[in-house]
Amino acid sequence: MEIEYQNTKKDFVDYFKTILKERFKKSILFMLLMLAFLLYFLYDSKCNWYVSLIIIAIILIFISTLSYFLPLWKFTNKIDRSIKSKPNYAEPRIVTLTDDGIKTEGKKSGTSILRTWDDIISIKLTEQFIFISTKSKENLLLSERWFSSKNEVSKFINSVQSRINVGTPNFFVNKTTRSYKTIKPRYLIGFLCLIPLIGAFVGIGMMIYGLFVYKDKWVVFIGAVGILFTVAIFKSMDYSATNNPQFKKAWAETDKGELNSLVKQIEFYKIQNGTYPDSLKQMDFKGEIANESDPLLIFSGDKNGVYNYHKIGKKYTLFSSGIDKTPNTADDIYPSLQIDTNKIGLIINRR
Repeated sequence: MEIEYQNTKKDFVDYFKTILKERFKKSILFMLLMLAFLLYFLYDSKCNWYVSLIIIAIILIFISTLSYFLPLWKFTNKIDRSIKSKPNYAEPRIVTLTDDGIKTEGKKSGTSILRTWDDIISIKLTEQFIFISTKSKENLLLSERWFSSKNEVSKFINSVQSRINVGTPNFFVNKTTRSYKTIKPRYLIGFLCLIPLIGAFVGIGMMIYGLFVYKDKWVVFIGAVGILFTVAIFKSMDYSATNNPQFKKAWAETDKGELNSLVKQIEFYKIQNGTYPDSLKQMDFKGEIANESDPLLIFSGDKNGVYNYHKIGKKYTLFSSGIDKTPNTADDIYPSLQIDTNKIGLIINRR
């Protein structure tokens, strides 16, 4: 069998894209699990939803760059260098199946390469390409467009496989043949995992490369440790801050300022509507710094924590439950206004 072909830069790049897509398909479950874990972590850390989306978008861009765009860019540059250094790299060639192996010969240069049957490792069909890998690294890429029909493609693959004895061809499974076992992983990159947050991104990248590129359990382990290290750092910071008395006192002072602002908004509501609101939910806090949410309670772990507001006839009471998060106790926090509260509707029942 004799086939005439001429590979272009686009052929090599398109084939490499199929390899990258196949890797992505294999790693998509892992990435979904990582994103689910990250969403749980962000939710548990009380991040706003838009902050969570921004963080996830950054991580997706990072993963896409690391696992797809960066390898593609490096491969494209490698092809460009090969074409410049070898003028006959993409010349028209003729591939012939012989008794000794697969012979390719340049139509212009006349240079020929014989890949013996013993040298050939495997032949794979990936979408629109046939890839033949060899022990000597003289791999051969053929596009389906150089064959007259699908039947000729099948005949070519069966003929090669029968001689290298690799079994029945599978046209539905795309397999890459490049081995990375000879590439030594750079374990020292793992030190970047000690940088909080950035270390988590590096850890995700190392796990992807460890699982699907290097096939190295230590790279996966270092990546996992990097992710867990960032989680541990943020969890410890969150725990320390939540249980630190000084932080709680600082938030208590913040509550006083917000309560003062809230009183002004409630009084303004009465001027506009002739009566005080039945609940803080009736008020429009759009554009306002203070609202019904109690920062102290939210900081202490109560994500739905709100100020205590009760309308009592033509008056009202407003206060925070304080550090102990229990209303009507000694540490309740009330507004501290510099005006006579008898002139407004606020009732302060300090205990």
